[in-house]
Amino acid sequence: MDARGRLYAITISTISLVDDKDCFYISCKGCKRKVTGDTCEKCGEGKGTRPVYMFNMKASDGTGVVSVRIFDERGDELIGIPAETMKEWKETTDDRYKKNIDKLNAQVILLKEYRYMACY
Repeated sequence: MDARGRLYAITISTISLVDDKDCFYISCKGCKRKVTGDTCEKCGEGKGTRPVYMFNMKASDGTGVVSVRIFDERGDELIGIPAETMKEWKETTDDRYKKNIDKLNAQVILLKEYRYMACY
């Protein structure tokens, strides 16, 4: 039996952002659910709100093109700037918003890395 572990990585290349009009939603700091107004229907008052990334992209793994939805921390990782800052830039028509959103195009992203054990 040979039990050598091989490391594999699943990567995608981003093609384009589907719609950059709303890359955020306002979420409850407690449960992360979408909030309309100032109060979370699940948690009630007092938890507060914050903008959270949520956007759709077209991406390719080399064999085809898929739609990918990016949420919260993964959006922070990909863009490299907190959602709160990007939302402020967008609301003030700061060109830094557009420049950072454009960086998402043609980026190679590691989705998952795993070790495969083959036993013969």
